[in-house]
Amino acid sequence: MEAFVGYIHQLITLRRQAPQNDLISSLIQAEEEGDQLTKPEPELIKSAIEEFLRYNGPVEFGINRWAGETIELAGQIIPRRAGFSCP
Repeated sequence: MEAFVGYIHQLITLRRQAPQNDLISSLIQAEEEGDQLTKPEPELIKSAIEEFLRYNGPVEFGINRWAGETIELAGQIIPRRAGFSCP
């Protein structure tokens, strides 16, 4: 978790310097325009974090599948009944 927090701090610094079309840039812009979430409404922090992680989490999720038989996928052998994700 410490590495993830460090990554987010670094990303915020980068987005302050060069905004993009993403959630972090939008949150920075809202803050700079005087809209704040955490100080006046601390009860919303949990849902804001959940939404951030849902929108742009540290792991990209694909479609979960289970192999009906042993197969080769992208050079990897997937045994029968093993789970895997497709992007």
